[in-house]
Amino acid sequence: MNNQRNDEISNLVMKMLARLSAPRAVSSNAEAMKQEAKFLCDAVVKLAPSRGYVDWFGDFELEVFNNLEARSWPTYKELNKAARTIAPRRPEFNLLVHPMGKENYEPDPYKINASRIKNGQPVCEKYVMGSKAEKMIRKGYITENDLQPYLEYLTTMNEV
Repeated sequence: MNNQRNDEISNLVMKMLARLSAPRAVSSNAEAMKQEAKFLCDAVVKLAPSRGYVDWFGDFELEVFNNLEARSWPTYKELNKAARTIAPRRPEFNLLVHPMGKENYEPDPYKINASRIKNGQPVCEKYVMGSKAEKMIRKGYITENDLQPYLEYLTTMNEV
């Protein structure tokens, strides 16, 4: 599954690069051009979410093209900037994208538990009722409808 995802993303990146000119530094050297293309593909694979990556790539590609100053292949920095720019516009991808270059990554328990709730996985009651649930809703990580199956389960368990 992961190889299929990586191959699909790499193919999308190669199609994007085909619409642009290779940088002068590599354009006369086929091996260097191949290595640069692979580097860019690998970078996008790391930036892309694990699910919904085809939809994400459409927004990502548009952002890359909007910010290009020349019709040349984007740099790693431009790719990273495009991924960070589109993340707030599509909240459904916020939980799925792991930003590259973030050295002090600290897991966010609200994002983790919101992802579990969206996937129907077990979570602590604290994230179903009370201030933690309200905070996840306020941040837009989940909706009240996402919590409904958990609340119904807790209600039936308390009746027993």
